[in-house]
Amino acid sequence: MVGPALLVGLVLLVVTGLRVRLMVLLVSVVARVARARVVAMVVPAVLVVLPVLAPTMVWPVLVALVVTPAMVATVAMVVPAVAVAVVWGSPVPV
Repeated sequence: MVGPALLVGLVLLVVTGLRVRLMVLLVSVVARVARARVVAMVVPAVLVVLPVLAPTMVWPVLVALVVTPAMVATVAMVVPAVAVAVVWGSPVPV
């Protein structure tokens, strides 16, 4: 015979497992929506800029079309940091 404490424990375990699964599903849906929003912003911007930059910057633009939004965000954070470091360490007054 199953005791009431064991039964309550099993019910709580199942409910907790369902809550964890729902949270994981919610996080994945939010991440997918965020990724879609980033792509929806980046792709039109690249398509607008592409005809202007095509004669001089064909390869970088093609690479930008291929990389993931996470890599674009990483580059967007690293490039200004490097620029600040170069200017900060430059012996020439800027």
